[in-house]
This record gives sequence, structure tokens and C-alpha cells, in this order.
Amino acid sequence: MLKNYLKIALRSMARQKLFSFVNIAGLSLAMSVSLLLITIIYNQYNYDRFHAGADRIYRIESFNPNAPRIFAGTASSPLPFKKAMVDQYAYFETYTNMRFDLGREVQTDEKILDLKSLLVDDEFFDVFSFPMIEGNKETALNEPFSVVLTTETAEKFFGEKDTYLGLILDYTGVGPFKITGVLDMEGIKTHMKFDALASMSTLNSMSEGGPFEDKKNDNWQNLWVGYNYFKLNPGVDPNQVAATVASLAEENIEWAEDRQPYTFGVAPVTKIAMGNMYGNELGFYIPSIVLAFFGFLALVVMVTALFNYTNLSLAKSLTRAREIGIRKVSGATRRQVIHQFVIESVIMAMLSLILSVGILKVMIPAFNGLEIFTLAELSVDFSYGAFPYFIAFSILVGLFAGVFPALFLSKFSPIQALKGYHGVSGGAGKRGFMSNFSFKKVLMIVQFGLSIFMIISILVMREQTSLMVNSEYGFDEENLLVVELQGSKPEIVAAELSKNPAVTAYTFSSHNPAIGRSHGADFQRDMEGERFGLNHFSVDDNYISTFGITLLAGRDYAPGDGEGTEKFIILNETAVKTVGFETPHEAIGQEIILDKENRVQIIGVVKDYHFEPLMKSIEPMALRFMPDSYENINLKISSANVPSVISDLQEAWKSIDSKRDLKYSFLDQEMDHFYFFLGDITAIVTAVSLFAIFISCLGLLGMVSFQLQTKVKEIGIKKVLGATTQYLIMSLTRQFSMVIVISVVVFVPIAVLVSDLWLNLMATRVSIGFGVIAMALLIVGCLGLVTIVSQVIKAATANPMNALRNE
Repeated sequence: MLKNYLKIALRSMARQKLFSFVNIAGLSLAMSVSLLLITIIYNQYNYDRFHAGADRIYRIESFNPNAPRIFAGTASSPLPFKKAMVDQYAYFETYTNMRFDLGREVQTDEKILDLKSLLVDDEFFDVFSFPMIEGNKETALNEPFSVVLTTETAEKFFGEKDTYLGLILDYTGVGPFKITGVLDMEGIKTHMKFDALASMSTLNSMSEGGPFEDKKNDNWQNLWVGYNYFKLNPGVDPNQVAATVASLAEENIEWAEDRQPYTFGVAPVTKIAMGNMYGNELGFYIPSIVLAFFGFLALVVMVTALFNYTNLSLAKSLTRAREIGIRKVSGATRRQVIHQFVIESVIMAMLSLILSVGILKVMIPAFNGLEIFTLAELSVDFSYGAFPYFIAFSILVGLFAGVFPALFLSKFSPIQALKGYHGVSGGAGKRGFMSNFSFKKVLMIVQFGLSIFMIISILVMREQTSLMVNSEYGFDEENLLVVELQGSKPEIVAAELSKNPAVTAYTFSSHNPAIGRSHGADFQRDMEGERFGLNHFSVDDNYISTFGITLLAGRDYAPGDGEGTEKFIILNETAVKTVGFETPHEAIGQEIILDKENRVQIIGVVKDYHFEPLMKSIEPMALRFMPDSYENINLKISSANVPSVISDLQEAWKSIDSKRDLKYSFLDQEMDHFYFFLGDITAIVTAVSLFAIFISCLGLLGMVSFQLQTKVKEIGIKKVLGATTQYLIMSLTRQFSMVIVISVVVFVPIAVLVSDLWLNLMATRVSIGFGVIAMALLIVGCLGLVTIVSQVIKAATANPMNALRNE
């Protein structure tokens, strides 16, 4: 029986070449997007599942009740949880603490590199099963000043060697560490990204002071530095552990009266990837909100392709009606007819799967090349392990695509079918697709409506991205070369680099503006006054003039203002208004209090400028003269030959620091870089939209072609009776074009509303004007009309005698 089903299905597909082409092409494109999503999920699902007992490994997480839900979680938590939990409860097979505050420069005699290092205790390898190719997991982290490197890190420092054990790395400001192990991280999928693991026992061996606070790991108030991971004993309920964590936090953490307490919970390590977005995360992964976005795009394209299949199957009902009637007269049951059509649909989906896998192989490198994934060091691998899911998905697509047409076509009565059934267009005497508001018509409207929705979304995203990149920030970002000091003395760097004649001005700073980083503090007008948050940059007396920031009142810093205890401060307009001054001039000479103890005098007020990204509104901000916090020197360059200037600066840097390379970037390029994620999202949506539009046009092409087949004799009679070709083209085009018109009326308001919702999240945003809507309508209208008219002209110009010779 199955053999017969397959044979009939293949013969039917061979006879209906247009039907087969349209559906296989549409399903292939749609399935390739869905297969990409399946591949991403498969990759992310495998994160941290290689650890022994991975299903019993959990971590403690912190939650800020005042933050937006999407950003409320923090991966770090107070380190004293470990001692309190292990001493009082028998939940754990093993438990490890980690700290991230060892990230710093590391050097040998020949090289200096920035490493992402974690301080971990000696139970780390009891919890996690990272593969060690050199050293002993049980002893590698027991001794102070021991470090375990990844193979990649070891090769960066020492090249390829037979062994790295016993070699020394010098951590700046901490001391020399001996290499006691090497991990092979190639192909390892984990939410933790690190270059080195250093023994936490080092803290207890260090003298007082130094680079670390809270050396004893006993500070319940510090939520930001430490991490708690543990492996539960078999059978322990993680909900019970979570309740214990909450109870211990309530007992031991003292919160300020004006601060709402954080809450704490536990999460399985296997669900961190594809979970929520967390602050202080140890690495990058694709969070659930991004997967939901990709899922929505895949759903849009998949629904479009499924609508195509359903529509064309229903349109084909005329040509299949007599076949169904003959089969039923010959003894076939309705169930057998349903099986036949569903199997045809599944075969169509399986053939589409072959093409979609080929498309997927092209899509994955393009996806991995997106800027946002390159910066996050994320990639998606083509994995044959995902093939069972691909096959299952294609079968599911076949079932979904075929079930409605199968149920509809199988209900024909043999007499009705053999007399000649004319489709699904409804009422008596009404034949053809456009004769009433049919189910097929609804599907076509939704198809084109989704295309309109996607095109308007693309155009709005492009305009918003262009606005972000081209907006005025309130300072001069052109021709500013930002050079990292990398620990060198600012005055030495300035003296050497400013010798270049292309350098017309320079200034020091702690941060680059407009890319989302700054220092933070509290400020208030007096001790009894309300406290407010204050962002601040560390700058010098040349900063305002070099960056072209407008000074509204007061004066700029003088060279001696940065010496000794901080006495002066420059605020922006928003900070002045926030603390209660009516005008900038009123604030000059007044004092404010920083962090409840440091009293400083306001000497200047600058015009508000975008020191943070344009998505955020301008907040209170200060420019503070604190030389110890300088990280960059900003050089104003005046030269047409920029590569030559860079080359000269690189040579000059060698006399400052022979071990480190010059690290530099142009500020305007770095600011544009920050908005690449919008460009990446736009590129993804554009690609998916093109797929959806192409599939919709394929569906319309097939739909019009099949419907015109039912009108061949009608058109022939009209031509014989004197109807002109122009009249027939206009008449037929008008009927089919109603689909596009209704799609526009229904979906344009929806697209505008949704776009407006996400634009409202941006402090600086575009308005959705008529131009965007007109462009979307022009694109969809032109594509739709070209598709319709191409088939209508063919039908209207055909010889009427060919249509009527069989009457």
C-alpha cells in the first residue's frame, strides 16, 4: 500500500510541474531559516552538557527587584554562601567558589598579554569536567600561585612545546604564577569563557593591601565579584536548595534602608545558555529573547510557505476532483485518500529538506560573520548531530502542510467529483478564486500582509540605524584617535606622541563617550538632600576644548586643579537641574556632596551631550579631574595621510613600551561600531523578508496560473464576442489585485503600531512617515502586480480557438 502511495505521489508531482516547483522552492527557503534556528538551538543546547553529572550542577544567581525584568538577573553572588551551605546542609557532592577579579595583564620575558583569568578554589575540577591534557586535576589548584592555562593561551606565550608545566607567568601587581596544568578547550561548548584558572589560595598568601579586596571571601555584601557553583547529591530537590539560599541571604545580608533587598535563586548549568540575559556573566551565549526573535522570523517565513502549499492544493482541487471520484468509486475509503495526500505532502517536504540543507550551509558562514557574533566570540557549527531533528521537522512540516488539503479534498462525494467540482470559492453559481471572500483569499491576504509587515520593519530599522550613526552627539568626534595608555605614564605618552606634527591637540580621559561605559557615584546638594546617581568621566584641562563641548557657565579646569584632593567639578545641564539649581549660572560656585562625604565646588556647567549611546536619554553627568583614573590619550589628528600617521605613532610607541603594541581606534568608527548590532538585526530581518516576499510571489504566481486555467474558456468566449486584450488584462488584473489592496489596508496599521512600540524604547528615534509606508507599498505592489500581470497577459493573448475547440 505504501509503495502505491509513493508511486502515485511521485507521478502527481511529475504531472504538476509548476505546483511542485512553487512548493518545493517555497518550502526549501522557509525550511532553511527554520533549520538555522534548529542548528542554533542544538548548538546552544549542548553547552555544559559534557560535565560529569551535568544535570546536578547548579549556580546561585542574584536578582535586582528594581531593574527591568530582562536585565534583573546577575550571575554573581556573595561568596560566603559556600561556607554557610556546606557547614549546615548535606545537599552537596561538591561545591566551588570563583572570582573574576584577576583579569589583568600577564607577561613573560618576551610577551605581555591581557588574559581573562578566574580565581577558583581546589574543588573546581570536582564540579566541572574540562579536559586536562597536562597536569593533575586533583592537585593543580591546591598550591598558592598556581595557574592552569588553555592550550591556546599557552601557545600564545610560549609557542608549541612538549610541556608547559613549571613555566612562569607574571601577573601584573600580583606576582609570578607557576603553570600546573593545561586544558584542551577546542570544541568545548560552555557558558564560561576564560584563558586561565588561578588558585584562590593565592589570596591567603598575599600581604595586606594589594589589588584584591575581601580576600577572605567572607563579605556577604559583595554580590559582584564571586560565583557559587555546586553539584548536588543524587535525589536532592533543587527547590529546597533555592529556599535555603533565600533564607541564608535574609539572615546574613544587611541592606541599606533606602535599598530594596535582592532576591536569590539557583539555576541548572545546562540551562544557562538559552536562558535569560544576566549581568556579570562569565561568557557569551545566545539568550532566550534572541532565540524568540529568530523563532518569530522563522515562523513568518514558514507560515508563508505553508499557506502557499495549502492555497495551491485547494486551487488544484478542480484537477484532482475526478481522480478522487474514480478512486472512491473503485473502493477507496476517505482515510486512504487522506493518507495519499498527506504522504504527497511529506514527500514534498522531504525533497525540500535536501535543498534547504544546501541553503543552510551557505547561510551559516554569513550568520557567523555578523559583527555582533564576531565580537561576542559566538559561532554556530553545522552539525550532523542535528540531522534527526531536521528530518523530524520536515515530516512535521509535511503533515502540517498536507492535513487541511487532505481533509478538504477527501470529503468530495464521488458523484460531485465526477460531475466536475469547481473549487472552494463558495456559493452556488460562483466559480473562481475571487468570486467571494474565500479561505484561499484569506491565506493570500495574510501572506502578503506579512510581507508588508516585514518590509515596513526593515525600512524603519534602516532609518533608525542611519539616525544613530549620523546624529549629532554634542561633541566633535571627527579625527580623534584614541590610544590606550596600557599602564604607561600619561606624561611620557603625551610627550612622545605629541611630537608627531599631525597631532594638533591631545587630552586624557578614563572612557570614550557614546559607547555605554562610565564611572558611577552618588551626589546630593547637602547632607539632608536626596541622593541621585551621577555618571562621570575622568578628564584633564584640555578635554572640553579638544572634544568641542560647549561650556554654558563658569570655567574649564586649570592645569593645577587635578592635584591633591578633589576640590572642583564640572556638571552637565541635567545634573544641575536634578540637584535643584534653576540655571547653570546659579550653580557656579555652589557645593555638592559626592558619595556622602566628598564636598566639591561646581566651577563649570557644560551643555548636555550624548556621553552614552543614543538609545538612552541624557542623565546627570560630571567631568572630574582625576589623573589616576586615566585610561586613554585622545589625539586630534590633522592629516590626509592617516596610514602614515599611524605608522609613525606605532614607531614612537616602541620607545614608550617595547613589549606592547600600540592599541588605538578612531572614536567615530568605535561609535559606529556600537550600533552594528542594529545593522546586524536589520540584515537578518532583510534576508528573512526577501525569503518571505519571494515565497509569497511564488504562491501568487502559482495561484493566478491555476485560477486562470479555470477561466480559459470564459476568456475565449469573451474574445470571440469582441472583448479586447487590453480590457481582459485590466479586468483580470483588477480581480487578483484585490488581495494586495486588502493586505495593505489590514497590515499597514499593524506594522506601524509594532514598529512604534519598539521605537519608543529609544531615547533618540525616527518618526514613521508616509515615505516609509509608500516605499513598502511600492515594493509589494510592483512585485505583486508584475507576478499577476505576467500570467494574465499570457492568458489574455492566447488564441481563443485553442480554448474553445473542445467545447
